[in-house]
Amino acid sequence: MLLLRASIEATIGWDFGPKAIVEDAQLALAFCREYPGRSDWFNGRCYGASPATTRDFIKQRERWAWGLVALCFNRTVPFRYRWFLLLCVATWVFGPLQHIATVVFVAWLIGDFNTSPVAQSVVIMWALNFAYVIWTYWEGLRLNALVSANGRRRWWEPIVVLALIPVFSVMEGLGGLRGLIKFIKREENKFVVIAKPA
Repeated sequence: MLLLRASIEATIGWDFGPKAIVEDAQLALAFCREYPGRSDWFNGRCYGASPATTRDFIKQRERWAWGLVALCFNRTVPFRYRWFLLLCVATWVFGPLQHIATVVFVAWLIGDFNTSPVAQSVVIMWALNFAYVIWTYWEGLRLNALVSANGRRRWWEPIVVLALIPVFSVMEGLGGLRGLIKFIKREENKFVVIAKPA
C-alpha cells in the first residue's frame, strides 16, 4: 500500500520493462533512491479480496516471490537499496526448509531426534519469532471479523486459526519456493492474474 504525490509518481514512472512483475516494489525502491529519507510509515489498512482458492493463493505468492527475487538481483538498483529485501525474501523462499515437518523428517532420516538448538539464544529468538507469527494471525482474524457483516468472530475461529498455522506456513512457503525455482530456471516472467471473489 503506497501513497505518494502524483508528480513523484510521474517522475519515477511505472514502466520498468516487460520483465518486471512486482512493479510496486520496484517503484518503492526507486523512490527510496531518488528521495532518501523522505518516506514514512502511516497507520492505515487496505481492504481487498483474498484469492478464491488455495491454488490461486499459492500462484499469487509464487509471482510475488519470483518478482522479488528477480528484483533482489536487478543490478540497475544499487545493492544498498536491495540488501534488506534480499534478507527478507531469503527467509520467505527458504521457509519450507524451516517447517517443523521438514525438521522432523530430516531428524528421522539421520536417526537423531534431538532437534534441540545448540545455543539457548536460538530458543529465545525462535520463541519471539513464533509469538509474532501467532499475533499476526490472531490480529488478522480480529480485523477480518471487524469488517465482516456482523463484526464478530465465532468462539472457535481463533482456535482453528492457531491450529492451522503450520498449514498456512506451508501454503506461504510453497509459493515462495516455487517463485525461487522459476527464477533459477530463468522461466519467462508472466504477470499471473488470479480470480478473486467480488
